[in-house]
Amino acid sequence: MTTKTTDFKERMAKELTDFIRCQASSLSVADLDRLIADLPALRERFAKIPAQTYPYLSDQLEFLYRFVEEQVVGRNRDLAEEAVAEAAFALLYFQRATDLIPDSIPDMGLSDDSMIVSIVLRRQEHAFKRSSHGHLLRREAQRRNWH
Repeated sequence: MTTKTTDFKERMAKELTDFIRCQASSLSVADLDRLIADLPALRERFAKIPAQTYPYLSDQLEFLYRFVEEQVVGRNRDLAEEAVAEAAFALLYFQRATDLIPDSIPDMGLSDDSMIVSIVLRRQEHAFKRSSHGHLLRREAQRRNWH
């Protein structure tokens, strides 16, 4: 890989990370309420993700779904925890009809969603592993050969 390619990838990762942090920190309780109300319908969309193009995205979103549900339902709906806010943002981003790459573009439309989810999972890995659904994350890491 060339230096230019590596520099570009690093800049893009930083830009996306900054975008995630900014968007997650600006979520409101109303945003969270809307997400919680829409979780069942959102979960149905996970099953429609083309596994041949995005083999891990459905499982990753399912994990974020369970994490947000566990952390928020029955609690104060506190977005102060960065991991909760970023997980909620990733789910809300997936839910958006309009995002960076329109979902309707075959074989590419969910690329931005997948990148957002992957960055959130990497950034918040420690918090996610401590959750009661952390075993799902570890199983996925083993399947993908993460270390």
